[in-house]
Amino acid sequence: MFVKCCFGEGNSSGSGRGYPTVIQELCRPFSLSDLKKATNNFDEKRIIAREGFGEVYKGYFRHNDASHYELAVKRFNIVTKYREREEQFKNEIELLCQLGHPNIISLIGFCNHKDEKIGVFEYMSNGSLDQHLHALSWKERLEICIGAARGLHYLHAGLKRTIIHHNIKPSNILLDHNMHPKITNFDLSVKGAHFMTKPKPIQVLPRGTVGYAAPEHVMEGTVTDKCDVYSFGIVLLDVVWRRTIFDIVREGEARDFLEKPVEENIDPNMIGKIAPECWQVFADMMVRCLEYEADERPTMGEVEVELERALSLQEQQDIANTNVIEELCRPFSWAEIKKATNNFDEKRIIGDGEFSKAYKGYLKRNDGTDYAVAVKRFKVERPDGWGEFMTEVELHCQLHHPHIISLIGFCIHKKEKIIVFEYMPNGSLHGHLQGGELSWKKRLEICIGAARGLHYLQAGAKRTIIHRHIKPSYILLDHNMHPKLVGFGLSIQGARFMSKPKPIQLDIIRGTLVYAAPESYQKGIVTDKSDVYSFGIVLLEVVWGRGIYDIVREGEARDFLEKPVEEKIDPNMIGKIAPECWQVFADMTVRCLEYEADERPTMGEVEVELERALSLQEQQDIANTNGPYTLISTTIIPWDL
Repeated sequence: MFVKCCFGEGNSSGSGRGYPTVIQELCRPFSLSDLKKATNNFDEKRIIAREGFGEVYKGYFRHNDASHYELAVKRFNIVTKYREREEQFKNEIELLCQLGHPNIISLIGFCNHKDEKIGVFEYMSNGSLDQHLHALSWKERLEICIGAARGLHYLHAGLKRTIIHHNIKPSNILLDHNMHPKITNFDLSVKGAHFMTKPKPIQVLPRGTVGYAAPEHVMEGTVTDKCDVYSFGIVLLDVVWRRTIFDIVREGEARDFLEKPVEENIDPNMIGKIAPECWQVFADMMVRCLEYEADERPTMGEVEVELERALSLQEQQDIANTNVIEELCRPFSWAEIKKATNNFDEKRIIGDGEFSKAYKGYLKRNDGTDYAVAVKRFKVERPDGWGEFMTEVELHCQLHHPHIISLIGFCIHKKEKIIVFEYMPNGSLHGHLQGGELSWKKRLEICIGAARGLHYLQAGAKRTIIHRHIKPSYILLDHNMHPKLVGFGLSIQGARFMSKPKPIQLDIIRGTLVYAAPESYQKGIVTDKSDVYSFGIVLLEVVWGRGIYDIVREGEARDFLEKPVEEKIDPNMIGKIAPECWQVFADMTVRCLEYEADERPTMGEVEVELERALSLQEQQDIANTNGPYTLISTTIIPWDL
């Protein structure tokens, strides 16, 4: 729901009067004296950006312990000639008060004092994307584009009404201390149609930056969410060229750049660094974003998924180019597999399932050093495992995503069937939940990564892939604790993407029953929404700190399932979950577990909402100096017991 902020005249309370914490509320009113002190009376030396609206200053504020912290102070230049800037100020504050996403700049507060209109934002220590294009690696450029795409996807599909940014360009993509991108400058943004309704063009005054505006905006003065997609396509070009289109136009080189193939104008630093497979995906998406007809452009959800695929292809080819792996799906000999696992040494077992055992193996690089892999050996006594083996190999050869386990190769030797995967040193989510050592923020980050992987399966390929076996033990964690989905032996291909999905009838129901959706175990049918239900169970386990299978096995199912979720939260998490974050997380969990499949959200929606939950948690962790959080809500799951 969109709300109006109250813009009262006169001085607001000072930081030392009535504000015992650093930030008492999400949108704090600052007094003009506070901001003058923070910026040394708007010292010219503190200016970090100049835009059409005015200037942005670096400000220094004090914690309660007297230490300093930095914020960005955006001062609108309000003069009689430009009174519309006052409306731009109000527009930005009203919008940002309601936005919460890791890739959207966080609003800290504002000041509205006579003609002084000032916004206060988190400080982004690495400036903007346009300042770094010359120094970034190709992989870093991809990661920044993916983050910005996630932010735009949230604006277009993560709220009740679409928000059209209306000024996407590299200087409006800021970078934090970890080089993570955040979209900024919402003063020209427009609220569009309610999400899920057909968007209608909105008539507006021509504004923004030359070179980034979509044709329909320049020629007809209209905007839709697809105008942002076009602008983002120009950003992708800038990322490839290393120069902004604005600079190219200003320097009179536009015709030379725009009439030649993109490949001829690639940043010289990137020549030889971009894998052809990655480039094909990236370039195809860039061309689609820049389609003349708005309806021909992709959604930002599609852009996000395809850029993630491009990054995964780049990473895989970077490995392949070191000759560690001769080709994307390498055939191994039986002798190589036995040597890698020390003849399937029992001490090397890292997993044991119904159809297979997994071993830690070691292969050699060309320089003689070892690297670890996971070797999945299908059990000879289970001949029905052949279908699972073929499914995994055939699917994995086509899947490329940072949150999907990477296939290295396979071996078929007489009755032996073996798959070799990248090794995940931190085991499974299930193991870490049992240990209780994961923080709430880390649990959210893992859930978001897994959701991105599922979103890719359902929307990132020509045909939807239904995993059919989502559970914490099939969410593995790499050395950075980033999650990757595994266990595709039961997966099936569904309808072509963008066509209406149809339920698939199965003769045999397999997998772990407690994670199966009602339509699966009652009627023997599956759709992509079956995976959404299973993921809802995973979200519950993340809160409980225990697996539902263990709860059922120990006879505690009814006690757990009939009581409010809040009463069964992992004791390690009590007082650690911000109520605002919990409300978003709990609502999404309930929606995933709807009895009717059509009532469940898409994985794209789940991803966006979990990102919002994480952002709300981070914002509240900054604001909170009052000790543990208290959850007063009551969340009941409508189980079909």
